[in-house]
Amino acid sequence: MNRTEESLRRCEAVSPGNDVGEWQEARRASCSRFSEGGEDGENSAPSSPLDEWLDNRRAGFEPSIQRIPLAEMRRWTLDSSDGPLKLRHDSGRFFNVEGLRVTTNFGAKPQWDQAIIRQSERGLLGIAARIRDGVLEFLMQAKMEPGCVNILQASPTIQATRSNYTRVHQGKSPEYYELFGDCHPEGRWITRSPQIEQTTRFLGKKNTNAVLLLPRGHEIDERGNFRWCTLRELKELYLADNALNMNARSILACLPPMLHAGPPPGSRLLSGSSDAAALLERLYASLSALPSTPLSRSGIDDIMVWFHEMREHYRITAECRGIDELDGWRLSEDELSGDHFSVIGVRVKAQREVAEWDQPLIAQSEPELSVLVGRVINGEPCFLFQAKCDAGGDPPVHLAPTVSCAVPSKYRGTAEAPPFLDDVMNIPDGDFVFSAVLSEEGGRFHHCCNHYKILWDDDFPEHDIPMNFRWIPYRMIFELVRHGYLNIEARSLFGFLV
Repeated sequence: MNRTEESLRRCEAVSPGNDVGEWQEARRASCSRFSEGGEDGENSAPSSPLDEWLDNRRAGFEPSIQRIPLAEMRRWTLDSSDGPLKLRHDSGRFFNVEGLRVTTNFGAKPQWDQAIIRQSERGLLGIAARIRDGVLEFLMQAKMEPGCVNILQASPTIQATRSNYTRVHQGKSPEYYELFGDCHPEGRWITRSPQIEQTTRFLGKKNTNAVLLLPRGHEIDERGNFRWCTLRELKELYLADNALNMNARSILACLPPMLHAGPPPGSRLLSGSSDAAALLERLYASLSALPSTPLSRSGIDDIMVWFHEMREHYRITAECRGIDELDGWRLSEDELSGDHFSVIGVRVKAQREVAEWDQPLIAQSEPELSVLVGRVINGEPCFLFQAKCDAGGDPPVHLAPTVSCAVPSKYRGTAEAPPFLDDVMNIPDGDFVFSAVLSEEGGRFHHCCNHYKILWDDDFPEHDIPMNFRWIPYRMIFELVRHGYLNIEARSLFGFLV
C-alpha cells in the first residue's frame, strides 16, 4: 500500500477533536476577515485579494497549450487488444477514453451511446489548514491545468491522481505532498471522505476530499504559487467567474457545520454581493441553536429512506462499446465527436511536475446549467434537491441540484426538458442570490463551464414536486455530504453555503 494511502487510513478522525470551541471560533473569524495584507471592513473593495494574487501569478506565465489531432498525441494510442476499441496511455495508467451504450428508466431518454473516461485510481484532493492569531486559514495554490479558463485558478494545496504522486510520469512529486503523505501525530482531519466526480463524464471516479488541520506551531512557508487565505476570501472568489477551481469547491462543501459560531455581521461576510451575504447570514443563524454533538437522527432518517428508495427505483445499465461503434458519434484522426461534447487532443508545455506532455481532453458545446432553489419551510431554510441517475455514478443515483442540464439551449421548451428548467431560465439573472460561471476540472476538461445559480424563493411550490425531488433542511445537508450522497454539481453550489 502507498504511504499516502496508509496515512489516510491511519488518521480516521474527521473532526477537529477536543478543540471544537477554538476551531469554531477560528472558522467564524475566517468568515469575516481578509488575510494579512488584504482589506477588511465594510468599505472593502468588491474584489477579493485572491483576485489580485491570481492576476499577479498569471503575469508572465504563458504556458503553451496547442490543440493537436488525437492521432498525433505522443504515448496515447487507440487499442482493442483487451476488448472494444479505446483510447489509452501506453503506461496503462492515468485514464482511458471508452464507449458505453446506456439504458435507463430515469428521465425522458431511455437509451443512448456516449464516450466516457474510465479512471480507476482514486485521486487525492487536500487542503492544508492552520489557526493563526485565532483565524482559520487555508493553503491554496494558483494551479495551471491544460483545460483551465483563465490559465490559473485557485486550487487545493494538493490535487493528484495516484499516478501523479507515485511519479508514473517520472517528474517531480507534487508540492506539499509531504503534508498528506506523512500524517502528523498532532494534526487532525477536519474532513476526509471519498466523493464522486462528474457522473456524466467519468465512470465511477471518486477522489478523497480532505482538509488537514496542521498541529499548533507547525509553520510552513508559502512556496511559489501558494498562499494562505481565509474562508471569506474564498467566498469572495466564488463570486468571480472561473476563478475557484472545481476541486476546491468540492472540498469546501465537505466542511462540517459552523455550530455555536453565530453569524458574522452581513457587511463583513461578503463585499461583492449583499444578497449572497444576507443568505449566508440567515443560514449561519439557523445553525446557532444546534448542539455541538453530532446531528440527531430526527428527520435525517426519513430523508435517507427516501433517497435509498430512489436508488432502488432507478436503474441504469452500461454496456461497453468501441469508441468507433457509438451511435451518434464520429471518430476521426482529429477528434471523437458527439452531439453534446467531444474528445480532443492537446500538447502542453508548462511549469509543472512534467514540463511537456500530450493528453486527451473533453470539450463541450456550451456551458451547463445547475440551479439550486431554496425557501423557508416550517421556519427552517431548506433546499430542493433531486435524486438523479447518471451513467457514471457508483452507485448511479446521487443528489443533484434542483435543475441540472448539460445542454440547456437544446432542451429548453421541449418535452425532454428536465423539471423546472423552463421555470428557472425565464427568471432574470439579477433575481438569483448567487450566479457565477465556474469551470469544471481543467485536468480532464477543455474550457468546460457550468453556470451555477442559487435562487431563494419563498413562493416556490413546496408540494406537487416529482417523486425524485425532496426539500432538505440546510442543517441536514452536511450529513448527506459526509456520506458522499451529493454529486459534484451539488457540492459546487453547497461549497458556497458552508
